[in-house]
Amino acid sequence: VKTFFNPHPYGVHALDIAPKMQYLVTLSAPMPGNDLAANTQAGAGEQGKTAELSKTQANNQEDCQSISVWDWPSDNTGPICTAVVGTQDVQTCVLFNAWDTHEIGTNGKRRG
Repeated sequence: VKTFFNPHPYGVHALDIAPKMQYLVTLSAPMPGNDLAANTQAGAGEQGKTAELSKTQANNQEDCQSISVWDWPSDNTGPICTAVVGTQDVQTCVLFNAWDTHEIGTNGKRRG
């Protein structure tokens, strides 16, 4: 059994384990109160506000979702890699490519 304490500032939203169980990937939970997903449904007059909000939040990486890759059998306590997810939508799922574990995908409501 292995426990990762506080892997992301707001918790983990989703995770996947690579087919050979070498790696674990985690998707961070969005910032509490982050209404980006709701704002993407706004009318045309609201699109400018949504774009401005997205730019402001993109400037603060802690407010953005991120993915981290962990070496599962290793004794290391931190991830081997972390990257910010570059989209306005809240991502809900993360998966390793079953044929190439160097590829990771996430999904949201729409393509940004």
